[in-house]
Amino acid sequence: MWLHGYVRAQVATLVQATTGEAKSVEGPVVVVTGASRGIGRAIALSLGKAGCRVLVNYARSSKEAEEVSKEIEAFGGQAITFGGDVSKEEDVEAMLKTAVDAWGTVDVLINNAGITRDGLLMRMKLKQWQEVIDLNLTGVYLCTQAAAKIMMKKKKGRIINIASVVGLVGNVGQANYSAAKAGVIGLTKTVAKEYSSRHINVNAVAPGFIASDMTAKLGDDIEKKILQTIPLGRYGQPEEVAGLVEFLALSPAASYMTGQVLTIDGGMVIFYHDGKSLCESSSNYRSFALSYVRAQVATLVQATTGEAKSVEGPVVVVTGASRGIGRAIALSLGKAGCRVLVNYARSSKEAEEVSKEIEAFGGQAITFGGDVSKEEDVEAMLKTAVDAWGTVDVLINNAGITRDGLLMRMKLKQWQEVIDLNLTGVYLCTQAAAKIMMKKKKGRIINIASVVGLVGNVGQANYSAAKAGVIGLTKTVAKEYSSRHINVNAVAPGFIASDMTAKLGDDIEKKILQTIPLGRYGQPEEVAGLVEFLALSPAASYMTGQYVSPILDL
Repeated sequence: MWLHGYVRAQVATLVQATTGEAKSVEGPVVVVTGASRGIGRAIALSLGKAGCRVLVNYARSSKEAEEVSKEIEAFGGQAITFGGDVSKEEDVEAMLKTAVDAWGTVDVLINNAGITRDGLLMRMKLKQWQEVIDLNLTGVYLCTQAAAKIMMKKKKGRIINIASVVGLVGNVGQANYSAAKAGVIGLTKTVAKEYSSRHINVNAVAPGFIASDMTAKLGDDIEKKILQTIPLGRYGQPEEVAGLVEFLALSPAASYMTGQVLTIDGGMVIFYHDGKSLCESSSNYRSFALSYVRAQVATLVQATTGEAKSVEGPVVVVTGASRGIGRAIALSLGKAGCRVLVNYARSSKEAEEVSKEIEAFGGQAITFGGDVSKEEDVEAMLKTAVDAWGTVDVLINNAGITRDGLLMRMKLKQWQEVIDLNLTGVYLCTQAAAKIMMKKKKGRIINIASVVGLVGNVGQANYSAAKAGVIGLTKTVAKEYSSRHINVNAVAPGFIASDMTAKLGDDIEKKILQTIPLGRYGQPEEVAGLVEFLALSPAASYMTGQYVSPILDL
């Protein structure tokens, strides 16, 4: 294989690229999580044979991990094994300490550990969701943070996160997995920005269908259907993924790559991923959509309820609706004739004001105080809407928080609070609302994501991971519910005018506006107009699985 020959012919250069030192008998120190089998095993062997000193992490299969270690040693390399759960902070710290105690440093981290707990969202238990998010996403955060502390001291290192094409395009039965892997991609982009000045390169690899014990057990009919979606007409091999990872981890040619997502999928993604939203470049689109929507209220109601227009409009639940974007959405939909449940977490006074403003326009509104990261609160919220109006036609998942901080100083609590509310909250609300919508085979769900989930942002590793996860979740749920005529889309706002932006100094504001081609902040009402279009317009009835930006931000 050309790549292996290239890498191994330049070991001295490779070691210098990762450690900044001249070649000695000792190669770069690499930690590979989930390395006892499959892709992780192939990566550990590839790097071990290339001269690296490899820590082979495993969760349960110690025998297989020892076999990997022995195979590396048989090629003259060095390897140690470590059993630990990367979703547990204490295990991660102990793992990195083991590598440092053995070899003095960590040069490369490969975040590969992962699990699946597949099932349609409708029947997915919170435990299934949480186990996948904890290991596949929070585990990457914990390992990255711990390894980066070591790398920052010498201002050099490489981190490669194993994501998945499922995080890019979604997959029926894998809402938890697609959310987690999309979150890994968002996290990768933010961490790459945060650590670039310390010469720590952070990239992600997104494999498609890779040959495994699982694929070997598939029947001929299923395999045929899968291969029809892959332009190269075959599964990938674990060694091919390992070769790409080896390049990113060791090659001088990869030293100018950071924040990238490299798919290795036989071309599968080109069948599913258009790479751009439909509306992001049209500055006149919002005004057109608004006038179109409000001129055809009778048709709009019919589109969401399947009934002729009466005094009763569609029933909409808006989470986090007491202020900001959520408030603007609730008001916009209320004024368009919807019956609106205004959800809030703490600010009951502001929520009541939104409700009264809707009623002043002749609309109907009720308020509900509840935490959407709590299953019981979500169930009570949806029950409140059904008790009041008989159904739920539209769900707007807007509730969210920020707990900003550089990854290096971010506490697990900061991370978990954002993931729980901004990502798990969307899963819980979507699942609960969809149960209602599926009975009538009609409904619309709009998730408020963020451009930060698409491009990352320094100081927002948790937020970017969560919002990227929302986009991944959106794509999978759209696929799962399309046959029930439930449209699921996401809106990804950029910098929107708020109390926070009003408090920024002139210098900071000037720098921000220089990154926005339109030269201004967006307005909450602009986001609300786009959401109203997706929620109500017949023209949006053929849109699902999309993420759309209301203005050209970046």
